[in-house]
Amino acid sequence: KSLFFTRLPDIDSADTGARYNNSEILHWVFGSEPRVVVGAKQALGPNRDPGLVPGIFTPRGTDRAILVVSDGVTPEMDAWEAPIGDVRAGKANWRRIATREDSVTGLFGDASGLYFLTHHDAPGFKVTHTGWNGEAATAAPLLPAAKDMFYEQVRGGRDAIYVAGRERLTGALWRITRDGKVERLPLPQQGSIDSLSAESDRDGAIIRLSGYATPS
Repeated sequence: KSLFFTRLPDIDSADTGARYNNSEILHWVFGSEPRVVVGAKQALGPNRDPGLVPGIFTPRGTDRAILVVSDGVTPEMDAWEAPIGDVRAGKANWRRIATREDSVTGLFGDASGLYFLTHHDAPGFKVTHTGWNGEAATAAPLLPAAKDMFYEQVRGGRDAIYVAGRERLTGALWRITRDGKVERLPLPQQGSIDSLSAESDRDGAIIRLSGYATPS
């Protein structure tokens, strides 16, 4: 068994501004020493900027890993994917799937491909989809932008894709079946959706809903 985790190697630096630089991702096989697989200082992975923050996740039901890099301030991200076996071995040839110019603020992957939440040419955001060989720039719209609608979170369950957002100021939730049918789900009360979670090996999704009269 093993896991990936992120470490700040210079957290004890006397230079306060440098403490959060050179974030690195390590792969840890239990019973052995963790090894760095992504890090600007070690010239491992696609990022060479010590001020950017990497993160990694491994979608269930796939043999891929997704690497995201952000500046920790703006929501847009760069992203790459690679075979998880190569990442574990520290020899991944990362393929870029999103640039900051693609205006991607959220993404996930599962056995059916890659899903992006983006505001590129869509002030209220849109959700797009492509296969594992694709990228954000050429992904097809799955939930197009719509007047007065704002999409904020996207997650994938076994049965469908779930999107949380707002219609103007009121929370809203959409369900997109695997064959592309879009339906808006009723909420138990008016309010804002604080969080949305789903798992690719389970049907449905879980939301946390709050409002002025009813706290979350």
